[in-house]
Order: sequence, then structure tokens, then C-alpha cells
Amino acid sequence: EKLGLPVLKDKPRSIASIVVEYIKTKRALGKRTAEELAGLPRLTDDRIGMGLRISELLLTLCYQVQPTMFPLLVFQMVRTTLKHGVNISSSDAFISYGIILCGAFREPKRGREMAKAGELLLEKYEFRKSRATFGADGLTYYWTAPLLDTLLRKGHHLCVECVESRFIYAVEGLIYHWSKPLRDTLGPLHEGNRLGMECDDMESAGLNLNFYLSHTYFSGCQLGGDAVTEFIDRHIEYHGDDSQRVHISSELDIESYFLALKKLRGVEIQVDERDFDGILAVANETGNQTLHADIYLIQLDLKVFFGEWEEAAEM
Repeated sequence: EKLGLPVLKDKPRSIASIVVEYIKTKRALGKRTAEELAGLPRLTDDRIGMGLRISELLLTLCYQVQPTMFPLLVFQMVRTTLKHGVNISSSDAFISYGIILCGAFREPKRGREMAKAGELLLEKYEFRKSRATFGADGLTYYWTAPLLDTLLRKGHHLCVECVESRFIYAVEGLIYHWSKPLRDTLGPLHEGNRLGMECDDMESAGLNLNFYLSHTYFSGCQLGGDAVTEFIDRHIEYHGDDSQRVHISSELDIESYFLALKKLRGVEIQVDERDFDGILAVANETGNQTLHADIYLIQLDLKVFFGEWEEAAEM
């Protein structure tokens, strides 16, 4: 509240409340194009800027742990941007709104327009060069003021790769695949993983890998081929043996898709390997509802493939 934004309580929300906020946001946006959104005035209120940044940091956690809170947070960020102006967090706001338009409201064309708005903001204000900055200015000045000159003068580290990796998994994994072949997303997602590892952004690298495996599996590409296994090996090797740095979501995704591959090939799992129930148990411990849903989707796909219709209907 002190940062000028309403406080959203951590609790499940009804579909009705989400639809109401969606209608408000859709009306506020009107028919603005990506270019018009990128041309909005710059945000000049430091307080609002920091509030948007905190909201942005909550987006990924909400998407995974409290999914019904995610759209409300996005709608709030979009309307705040329209009212007060754009800053570095506005790109994530528009891209996240595009994700909702595609997945929940079946508007892939408008969703791509929002993704384009987010990309134009990154390019126009060189936000890609200022996203992962460190130091005193990283907490205050750079949310609102002209960015590049001050950051360079202060000698901050500029991590372009972090922004590219984050942008790629969001648009290729959650927006563009609705309106283009899944196979066309594989190259960008592979590059997104590499960029994430280059700048030590484990989360973005892992999410690019997760979407790469998903799109490889559901597009009928060879999941067990050398190219995919080498890709996974490089990802695992990069993280090493330090358990603190292992991204559990990526680990469980890898297990799930290769377990599905074994079932499709009629190969029995080993005694020391987890089945889907074991993978789900670990997913439940993490509280990651998105991961939980992904594993159920793989199981549902297998039930349909093998003609187990009653069990599929129950799922």
C-alpha cells in the first residue's frame, strides 16, 4: 500500500472475480496497438515504479504456486502502467497479459500483440541492457529515470543474456506456440537455455529447457535422440553436484517426459526409478501447481494414446 498499489491477499480467487478484472483491463487497453503501448509516457513516480517491480518479482511464484492470483496481479500491473506510464516492469506486464489472453481467453492474435509490445519496450528504452543491474541505483533510480547513461556511469554489470532468456521462454513457451508450429519454437528455446546458463540465471535456463522438452514431446520429435540428450547433459553438467542449485522443476520435467517415452516404447521402469506417482509426490512437496498440472497432462496424453478412455475421463 505504501508503494501506491492495492495489496492482493495470498488466497485462491474465483473465476468470476478474475473475469471482472479482465473486463476492466480489456476496456482500459481498448484497441491500442503494440506500437501505441510502447509509446506511452515514461513512469516518473519512483514509488509506483518500485511497487511494479515487486509485483513483477511475484509473477513467477504466483503462476506456479497460486495460479488464480497470477491474472489479478497482471491486470493490476497493466492498468497501473496505463495510468502512470511505462518502466522496466511494464514489459513483463504486457507479456504476462498476452499469456493470459492466449491460454485463458483464446485470443492468440491479441496475445501476440501484447508480446510485441513487451519486446518493443525492451528495445526502445534499452531495458535489455538494464534489467539485471546491481548496486544502489538498481533499487531506486533505474526503475523510472533514463537508464543506460546512469548505469554505465555507475559501473553496474549489464546482463543482456538474462533478459533475452527470460523473454524467450515467456513468448516461445506460452504465447507464440498457439499460432505457429511447435517445432518452430525449439530453436529459440534452445538458445534461451544457453543464454540463461551464460548469465547464471538458473530459473530462466530451466524454464526454457522445460518448454523445449514439452514442445519436442508433443510435436512428435525424437525426444530420445542424441541432440536432446546432449542438450540435457549440458544443462545438468552446468549446474554440477551442488544440490542448492538444482532446479527441481527441470529435474522432474526431464523424468516425466523420459518416463512417458519408456511407456510409449513398452520399456519397464527400473526398481530404483520413480513412476508417475513418485514424481507427483515430489511435485506436491514443492507446492508447484503448474508442474503438477504438466505431469497430469503427460499422463492424460498416455491414457488417450493407449485407449484407456475411462481412466482418461476420470483424470
